[in-house]
Amino acid sequence: MPQNNTDPLIQVDHLHKEFTIDGQQMEVLRDINIGFEDGQFISIVGTSGCGKSTLLRIIAGLESTTQGSVRLDGKEITDSSGDCGLIFQESRLFPWLTVEKNVGFGISRKTVSKKERKDLVQRHIELVGLKGFEKAFPAQLSGGMQQRASIARSLVTDPKVLLLDEPFGALDAITRMGMQNEILRIWKAEKKTMVLVTHDIDEAIYLGDKVVVISSRPGEIKRVFHVDLPRPRSRNKEDFFNIKKEIYTQLFSEKTYELEYYL
Repeated sequence: MPQNNTDPLIQVDHLHKEFTIDGQQMEVLRDINIGFEDGQFISIVGTSGCGKSTLLRIIAGLESTTQGSVRLDGKEITDSSGDCGLIFQESRLFPWLTVEKNVGFGISRKTVSKKERKDLVQRHIELVGLKGFEKAFPAQLSGGMQQRASIARSLVTDPKVLLLDEPFGALDAITRMGMQNEILRIWKAEKKTMVLVTHDIDEAIYLGDKVVVISSRPGEIKRVFHVDLPRPRSRNKEDFFNIKKEIYTQLFSEKTYELEYYL
């Protein structure tokens, strides 16, 4: 069924997820209902183990739901496809392949000519700022450069959605802030829907049009914040801090001492 113009690109309805661990049922996600619009940048935050990465993997088609459904462009997601690109915390590049071969790995040789493939790979290498490193191997790149290559590899197949699971978590603070600006630049250039899972509240606000706050396990949506701050955003402005305070209040509403510590 084709998507109506008013429908979200991604629609999650009454999603429940349970895992069986040592013969016992563990509820991970409970009754998740949310929609993400085409072209939006969505940030998802929550404490460790709340199920936010599981939600991302379900959207990617790598995990099944226990109950409920997830639709992409009106079609229910039942397995992984080229419609979603997924970036992990580790770059997961093939160490024996160069940057250009890693980036071009997912392009079908049956449907794309050799020249088209070469042009696509080169365009995406330049998009992520790795021109001149086409022949480099992953071990010759910094952590931030490896993540750039991973982003290029995911975008080169032209997915409808780019899913980012703590992609900057292993980077130092300075590199991380630089990569945040890079992903914003790429988002604006490619006009892709992006969904980011992060523990970093500043990062979530800085990048997101929406910030979705997930409760502790079993994960439920506690609140969705619409971030209407102009871009580029300043982390030092009062309106930025006010949103940050509200998010921390949601995350630590039952732990006053932790809230006072973070604020």
